[in-house]
Amino acid sequence: MDQKPNQTEVQLNLTTDKTLNIVFSPMDAQGNTVVYVPNQSTGTPVPASDAFAIKLENIGTEPIVLKKGIPVSDSLAPNSGYFLMAVLLPASIQSTEMGSVQAGSDWGIKSFTDDGNYLMLAPVADIQISVQNSISIQFAGFASDPHQIPQEMSLNLYNLDSSIIGDGNYTTNAVILQVPKPGNQDLNLIAQPEEGSSVVNITPTGASQANTNEINFYLTNDDPLASAIPSTPNVSYIRISFDTGNEIGDLTSVTDAANAIVSILRDYGSKFTLSVEKIQNIPTWKFTASTDIFLNGGSNDRIEFQLSNLISHLEEGIANVYLEFFNIPGFNDGYKTFSLQKVLPSAVISSLSLSPNRIIYGNQIIIAWQTQGASYCTLQCSSIGSIVDASGNTIQNYQQFPANETGLTVTPVLPQLPASTSPVSFSITLTAFTEDGRGGSPEERAVQIEPVSCSLSASISGPILSGTPVTLKWISNYAFSLEIDQGIGTVQANGSIQLIPVNTTTYTLTATGLYGPITSQVTVVVSQVKINSFTPSATSGVLGEKITLTWDVVFATIIDINGQKLTSDSGSIELPLTVSSNLFTLTCQGGEGPAIQSITIPATDAVQITNMNGYIQGGGVYINPVSAIFNWATANATSCTVTANGNIVSNATSGSTNAAAGTGDNPQTVTFVVTAEGPGGPISQSYAV
Repeated sequence: MDQKPNQTEVQLNLTTDKTLNIVFSPMDAQGNTVVYVPNQSTGTPVPASDAFAIKLENIGTEPIVLKKGIPVSDSLAPNSGYFLMAVLLPASIQSTEMGSVQAGSDWGIKSFTDDGNYLMLAPVADIQISVQNSISIQFAGFASDPHQIPQEMSLNLYNLDSSIIGDGNYTTNAVILQVPKPGNQDLNLIAQPEEGSSVVNITPTGASQANTNEINFYLTNDDPLASAIPSTPNVSYIRISFDTGNEIGDLTSVTDAANAIVSILRDYGSKFTLSVEKIQNIPTWKFTASTDIFLNGGSNDRIEFQLSNLISHLEEGIANVYLEFFNIPGFNDGYKTFSLQKVLPSAVISSLSLSPNRIIYGNQIIIAWQTQGASYCTLQCSSIGSIVDASGNTIQNYQQFPANETGLTVTPVLPQLPASTSPVSFSITLTAFTEDGRGGSPEERAVQIEPVSCSLSASISGPILSGTPVTLKWISNYAFSLEIDQGIGTVQANGSIQLIPVNTTTYTLTATGLYGPITSQVTVVVSQVKINSFTPSATSGVLGEKITLTWDVVFATIIDINGQKLTSDSGSIELPLTVSSNLFTLTCQGGEGPAIQSITIPATDAVQITNMNGYIQGGGVYINPVSAIFNWATANATSCTVTANGNIVSNATSGSTNAAAGTGDNPQTVTFVVTAEGPGGPISQSYAV
């Protein structure tokens, strides 16, 4: 910056509604009022020509009288009845530094701290400012630390008519500078943030967790070939500050600024000592040189700083960071500034994973994610399906999940798809949202759902004899469930089982999964048992006579005649005639069996019932009774009993009998039973009339 500000004036509130104009001096090239303080490195005091002064100009048409009084606090000033001027000093001037300030013999002056740090002035005698004339108040004794960043300074005038002073408020921007040393040069430095370090993520109101920022920036010579810049140990220093308050142009509030940390990184960290100095409770970070080198010079040499633990609850906007440097031998004081952009943080997905990445359709997957700046997340599946949670509930696109998740269990669900052998890529998209509902860039991950396949085989497909052991073997890929019918039930993905089929059986393996259910079948053919022939040696005989029975069968496992087990598939056996009608039954167990064939051979000398017949007799008139007439005959019978509906009606071995059979309009069935005793007997037969 310039070695010395231009010695011009700052005119304030020059408006038609005020006849008392205020002029501050001196002023720099940027229009800021300058308050000089003694040079810290040389001790040079502030010359009178550079002293801070306030000029009161009467630009009206009537004289202005400033009545004498004594300085009082601003709370008492409106009721004092005399002229008072309150000078509200820049915030960097501490209360302990105001006591030495003087304003000449014509003015009484006193410092107050009840409403900020301010000086109150009152004339020691009445002062009249004639029309188009002015008076000046020259101050001396300011001794605060320099502060090159413009700060607000204002005047409040009391007890003059509003036509003279309006509302009595006059404001200027002021800088506090050391008396420049003749011959010093401007120091051309560059201050700027590291790449990607110029954004401050603000914390929205009501957020459960604050966004903590870390800003890296540096100070360097604008000429990479410049030689080293010296410093005076314990005198040369850098002060870092930033706009602090509650306005949109502030970086953070006073409360949050108190938690911020500023440090020097790497080599220069050991060449400066840090002290935190508060200006009206606002922290600044003062780094004082501890060696005789400020910057080493050369290409890319720089002092690197880090502003950490920075939290801001303010609105979005731009705010400045200031780096002031003081007392550099041979150079004027100066400062550099750079801007930071305050923004609402975007929600960023830092990691997203699906596990496993290849699955059987119907199996679960685990989703895990990490985010930054997010308040919640949503999940959306690919357009060909949906996802359900561990309870079987469909996850909706708008359903909210935590900002971070270590393991969410879900199951992909697909619609019915045309049969195929190709896998399906099932994608899930995660979107992270800030607390105010702004979605960040979504991230997509996919799992591959493999198509189900299965195969069933038998160790022997046949034809086999019933009861022959058979081993079923199956393999499958990516089956969610496997089941074999015929009572076998659920099975593992691959395996075998031994069975003994009795009949020809088809076994079906059913597998569920992608494109399923699908099936695989195998049929085990069991040879069908068959009787080729079963013949007797005679078609009749006498009691006690043996009849030769001959058989020929195939594929039988068990053979018997009337319960008598036979040991070969073909052969003959003699069996006696023991009753009047002899029934011989060949039974063969085996595939599709049993196979059965019977032969009846009568014994001609045994008791026999040779004839039974009957009819209904009577009627005529429908109410007349009718009778059932029954005729029978036997051979070789020694005795006989005939019953009609259970009642004995005759004991003759042959003959005819009758029994009541209802009326003509309601005939009744009569059942006759003939029981004959004799050789090979008894025998019984029934006949219904």
